[in-house]
Amino acid sequence: MNTLLFVLFLFVNAFPPADSLLTTSQIDEVTVYRQQAQIQRKAAVNLKAGKNIVVFEQLTPSMNQNSIQLKADGQFTVLSITQRYNYFKSQQRNPQVLQLEQRRDSLQQEVTFLESDLNVIQQEMRLLESTTSEVQNHELTAAELTQFLDLYRSRASKLERERISLSKNLNIKRAELNKINAQIRELSGSQRNRFSEVIAEVHSEQAQTLTFTLSYLVRSARWTPSYDIRSQSVSEPLHINYKAKVYQNTGIDWDEVNLTINSGNPSAGATLPNISPTYVDFVQAYPQPAKQSMMDELVVTGYAESDAAKRAEIAMEAQLPSVDFTQNQTSFSYKINTPYTVPSDGKAHNVEIKRAETTTDYSYSTIPKHAQHAYLIGKISDWDELNLIAGEANIYFENSFIGTTRLNPNSFGDTLSVSLGRDEGIIVDRTKLRDFEERNFFGNRVREKHAWEINIRNTKSESITITVKDQLPISENEDIKVNANRLSGGNLDKETGIVTWTLTLSPNSSESLRFDYQIEYPSDQRISY
Repeated sequence: MNTLLFVLFLFVNAFPPADSLLTTSQIDEVTVYRQQAQIQRKAAVNLKAGKNIVVFEQLTPSMNQNSIQLKADGQFTVLSITQRYNYFKSQQRNPQVLQLEQRRDSLQQEVTFLESDLNVIQQEMRLLESTTSEVQNHELTAAELTQFLDLYRSRASKLERERISLSKNLNIKRAELNKINAQIRELSGSQRNRFSEVIAEVHSEQAQTLTFTLSYLVRSARWTPSYDIRSQSVSEPLHINYKAKVYQNTGIDWDEVNLTINSGNPSAGATLPNISPTYVDFVQAYPQPAKQSMMDELVVTGYAESDAAKRAEIAMEAQLPSVDFTQNQTSFSYKINTPYTVPSDGKAHNVEIKRAETTTDYSYSTIPKHAQHAYLIGKISDWDELNLIAGEANIYFENSFIGTTRLNPNSFGDTLSVSLGRDEGIIVDRTKLRDFEERNFFGNRVREKHAWEINIRNTKSESITITVKDQLPISENEDIKVNANRLSGGNLDKETGIVTWTLTLSPNSSESLRFDYQIEYPSDQRISY
């Protein structure tokens, strides 16, 4: 009974009053935010004098009904706006899905026939085996036995060949059927079994035709920033290409729409939060993590060569559309002047929105303790003018894909440093000087001495400036003393233990850096670092 009432409720509510104006609107503009999107539709409606019920059909079911707005230029009054679902008007099927379903049905029939043929073969083989058992229970002459064996061998061999052929063909058809079903599921992922409708009750002073603009927020859409960072050589500036990865799964394709990318987030709310008291108390002490990494540069993760070539090819094919940039107090936006199509498939669709050229200082850096290589670093001092948002960045140098990193403006200081990969023309070596190691006892204490040597060789045809970083251990116990003995002119940050050298090497020259330190601790204790 409850089910019947529910169906009747759907049936009654799915059909508007007879005098309703059923309206099909077109998506005109889409503003994509970080977590949502605002859809703007337009539709021309012929209003009569008096009250009109305008029904905007076939809208996404993921709309936020509290965000619905309706406007037009003309004399009219909106009396009410409501939103409802329509389960009776299903979404138009994807033609590619329909074609795949036809192929699937044909294949399924072939599989059924093959399974039937295989079943017949297997039954005949079982019958042949049972006949063999019967023959064994009868006395046969040599001629009769020979005749039976020849017949058995011929028939059994033919049946086995047919069974193998049918099984092979059946496996091929089943594999193809599985692929088609997977593709149908992929293409049907955004298909909806319902639509939203917006019903507007409008009062018009006179009969007139108005072009209505209907706008609303949808939840199933977002964008994330990504970047291509390029440099052709150390004598040229860095070029940063801004891209927006746009995702939407609203159930309705955005076909040739005017697209705007906005850095705001309507779901974050606009109300000032409250502040509550903060209390301080004693806590159990735990070992502290490292306060700072030795390199402030962005970490680059490499890809396989085939992936790199593919990324480079894709990045170089993109052409920058005409874009209008607008900035206000709390956000900024990029209005794309070229219409874009974004299908409802939940996948990332790249939209290039800006290109910037930055003044760049290049230098080399190395941390031999972790990697005995020199890395080319591009440093940008005016990065705060670039309107960067945290996101993935692809790094290119000299037309080669280097790897990826993640830009996070919140972690930058005055300078944005980008690693552009290793330079094999600079040879780095770090060696422990065991001949200079010492371990001595003084009363109830131990003194250990450790020494290291770093060799930097420039095999390039031009001079280079390179920053070298290493470290001394930091004591976390007052009974453990760490003292630097020799640093070869390096600067020691006592808080982090990091030692920094800045060297200038002429072509085909090298330099050695030696540093050693002493650790003193109680003889009845063991240390680790």
